[in-house]
Amino acid sequence: MNVKEVLKRPAGRVSLCAMICAVGVVGRIGLTLIPNVQPVTALIMLTAIFIGLPEALLCSVVIVMVTNLIMGMGIWSLYQIAGWVLVAIATKLCMSWIKRAKAWQVYPISAAWAMLMGFGFGAFVSIFSYKTFAMGGVQQGYWAYWLGGLPFDLYHALGNAVFFTVLTPIFKKLFVDVKQ
Repeated sequence: MNVKEVLKRPAGRVSLCAMICAVGVVGRIGLTLIPNVQPVTALIMLTAIFIGLPEALLCSVVIVMVTNLIMGMGIWSLYQIAGWVLVAIATKLCMSWIKRAKAWQVYPISAAWAMLMGFGFGAFVSIFSYKTFAMGGVQQGYWAYWLGGLPFDLYHALGNAVFFTVLTPIFKKLFVDVKQ
């Protein structure tokens, strides 16, 4: 049975999502020593492109809930879920051409997109984190808060570019012929 036949069945799609979630959970927890470098954003983006948006949204929720059960659950879990849901939606809308593109076209643009999603995710989560933890309503306070976390967003962005570049050929080889 090939990937195309597996994905035609609902149980096959759920099983595939479970495997992607497992890789995301292990990657996120396994790389905790390197701040903000994790494969989760890249996995969610690739799932949205090659498998489908519902599966990417499911992976967003499951990965956050499972990893935060281990690393610490809090209100920020909702912000992380919302951030990765937005990453999945934006990627699905803007990057579906990757399936058909040649390799030389894919890597520079998709790496830049992955970096942009890292910065965007960080800025989005910072909005709610600032409102929740700093309890400030002053706009200048947010910018100071966000700029203070910018090095971590840079690590996230660079990690996204690397993971996305490494994982894209794998997803493309496995799922390029899958009709949704």
